[in-house]
Amino acid sequence: MKINKKYALANNEGSSHIASRNFIIAHSTATPNGEAWAVAHNMKSTINSAETYVQFIVDDKSIYQVGEPGYDAWGAGSPANSMSPVQIELCEFDDKKRAIKAYQNYIELIRQMADKYGITKELDTSSKKGVKTHNWVVKNGYSNTNHVDPYQYLPKIGISKSQFAHYVKYGFSKTSKPKEKKKEVKKSVTVDVHPVVKWDVARVFVVTNKKGCNLYSDESLTKPIRTLANSSTWKVITENNGALKLGKDQFVDGRAGFTKSNPIAFNSKLGGRVKIIKKGTHALYEPKANSKKAYSLEYGKIYRFKGRNGRFLFLENSYKGKQVCVTGNNAYIIL
Repeated sequence: MKINKKYALANNEGSSHIASRNFIIAHSTATPNGEAWAVAHNMKSTINSAETYVQFIVDDKSIYQVGEPGYDAWGAGSPANSMSPVQIELCEFDDKKRAIKAYQNYIELIRQMADKYGITKELDTSSKKGVKTHNWVVKNGYSNTNHVDPYQYLPKIGISKSQFAHYVKYGFSKTSKPKEKKKEVKKSVTVDVHPVVKWDVARVFVVTNKKGCNLYSDESLTKPIRTLANSSTWKVITENNGALKLGKDQFVDGRAGFTKSNPIAFNSKLGGRVKIIKKGTHALYEPKANSKKAYSLEYGKIYRFKGRNGRFLFLENSYKGKQVCVTGNNAYIIL
């Protein structure tokens, strides 16, 4: 199928970092009946505010490109974004015929891109390489998000995890049919009441509706454009007429979740807890970018801090009698 590049990012948009060839990341949009062109258009038009995009969006009729294949996209969180040369969104449909056709196109594109970048077509295995769902990179510590796609959607169109894995590996061969596993008990998503945010983010909104919540293009909350997933966390810019503004022409109804403020953004003397969100992070002797490294900080581990200087957070425990710090780009505040 021909790839439509109408909404592809310009050279000065998105990431310029070449991704390592570990993963092909499979998503679904969580936007009921949203077609590929509409999702791509939204990613393109909000690139400087929402800062969210993938390389390809697939529906039953078309494939739209947004990000440049081979480079980081901003769709799966850190460090997964830098480990995947291609991320692909599956459009979700209520109509079963459209849904299955979109799914078939999705599988074919996943397999095509896996071959192109020399990535194995094994789905969600324990290996550090292969085709991975957004759900897998979250559960295995490769993402600072908490999404579960596409597994919140595929069962609705009759696709189990084992079927998905089979078709990713073998395609739609008539001579090979997937072996079904026992039906899995669907687990509810637990919303974390302590979201993790960057040091300078003043306020966040966390979705608590089980079915997610609508994102609107107007503060009157009358023009929905897509659905935000349950338990996802979003930066709040301001509040207008009771609507929370998340970006340019992006609003939510605050009743669909809760907001939490980050006092660290305003008061540099306050302390708290931080989580290391990037592998290869080190404690530093001085609060500056070219500081000497003191020691390695464990990825995913939580540390206490006692104030900050700009983006640099002073760790509570000293090292060899000296105060050390960590950059707030690699360690996020736990609210």
